[in-house]
Amino acid sequence: MHALRYILYRDRLIPFIAAIACILLSIALGFQSAKEDQLQMLIQLAFVLFASMTALFIYVSKPEALLPYCLFGWAFFPEARRVIDWSFMQFSDFPLLAMAPLLVNLTLLIPVVRGFHRSSKAMRKTAVALALIIAYGLIIGTLHYGSAAFYEGVSYVAPLLIVLYVHVCGFDGAVRDKWLKSAACIGLLAALYGIYQYFFIPPWDQFWMIHSGMTSIGHPSPLQVRVFSTLNSPGPAAVFLTMILGFMIVQRRWRAFGAIGTAAVFFALLITLVRSAWLGLLVMLFAYFLKAKAVNKLKLLSILAAGVLIYMFVLPNITGASTIMNRMETLTSLDEDVSYNARLSFASSISEVILADPIGRGLGASGLGTKLYANSKFESFDNGYLNLFFSFGVIGGGGFIAVLASLLIKLWKQKNSNDYVHLAIAGIMALLCLMMSVNVLTGVSGAILWFVVSIGFFQERSSNAAEIEARKEANAYGRNANHSKE
Repeated sequence: MHALRYILYRDRLIPFIAAIACILLSIALGFQSAKEDQLQMLIQLAFVLFASMTALFIYVSKPEALLPYCLFGWAFFPEARRVIDWSFMQFSDFPLLAMAPLLVNLTLLIPVVRGFHRSSKAMRKTAVALALIIAYGLIIGTLHYGSAAFYEGVSYVAPLLIVLYVHVCGFDGAVRDKWLKSAACIGLLAALYGIYQYFFIPPWDQFWMIHSGMTSIGHPSPLQVRVFSTLNSPGPAAVFLTMILGFMIVQRRWRAFGAIGTAAVFFALLITLVRSAWLGLLVMLFAYFLKAKAVNKLKLLSILAAGVLIYMFVLPNITGASTIMNRMETLTSLDEDVSYNARLSFASSISEVILADPIGRGLGASGLGTKLYANSKFESFDNGYLNLFFSFGVIGGGGFIAVLASLLIKLWKQKNSNDYVHLAIAGIMALLCLMMSVNVLTGVSGAILWFVVSIGFFQERSSNAAEIEARKEANAYGRNANHSKE
């Protein structure tokens, strides 16, 4: 009886229910995805359960560490998938492990629900607007694509939860620096692995490159691979490193291992060979420069000057640098670039499809979810804005873009602007730039982008509010202790 009361206590009920839900969902997905090798499936299921239970444990014991753990999952769980596939010499096209970062990120829903009453009126309107748009896409998609629509819907929702979580978390303002420093450490680890991958590609990464069927990630040999580090592919890896490098450059206190760590992330970003990410970084730094104080502007200019000198005089002397230099030179002759012309052709053809079907195809019609119904025609979508119109229709896609614009305007007009707000503005400007190339609102790209943007929506709590909250918690624990004694 005492154990039951302990579980049903209000501070433990939601995590307990969430734990049971994670277990049941993981088991259901495990049986659904089981095809040939049961042992491989069971190992993946055990990994997903362990990752989910760890997230719940962190939420209960050290809640301020939950967000860094979510980012860690987005960055490193894909590598675990590759190691498991390689161990069994069996490639999984859509493994159960793909759900691990999503389920871990969904644990943020617990504190979001419990703290939603602390959210501002503007944030509630934003959340409702996005919820309605995603729900519309989910309804349309479910009718046509079933579980693929559900997966794609979760891929949108999970990263968005980061913004709401940061907004209502109720932690002290100093936690933002801890989060950014933790993210920098995660990014540095991913960068170091990416550099190792470039010079000495591990066998599990080679195995994945050979069997994934991706033709745009280079050759599975040293110095010939487009680095994807521990992430899904070069694109998401580049977006992740771009955002990490962006805030490491602009503020010293957000760096991991100072200038050396920043240089490592910079080089790792270069060897992804993702040009849109390089442009996104420039937009991010320029936006921060516009809002920064005069002293910070001088520091930023000196850092950029140092980066140019490194590119001109140091990079050419590094083994394999010719590939990077050649890729960089294509930015000056885009009219002759095959990839760029292919994107223009795709944008033209898909625009006709959107105009012919203005209500939208729904979630699951594009992205990784297409693998669930064995139709990957639009798995990769070479324009993020058009992808929104394609999935949510003309009205829904326009509404989503309007919400993004409103967030930027709200940040720009904040009266008490500071480094965190400047970073959030820079982040959303980079997001809007990157959307011209690919949809970065889902998955790991969405997680890191919304994390940077969310820093600007953090709510400082007054000491009185914190004392009242603490007093309520203490009284609640006291009542629970009395019940246990009875």
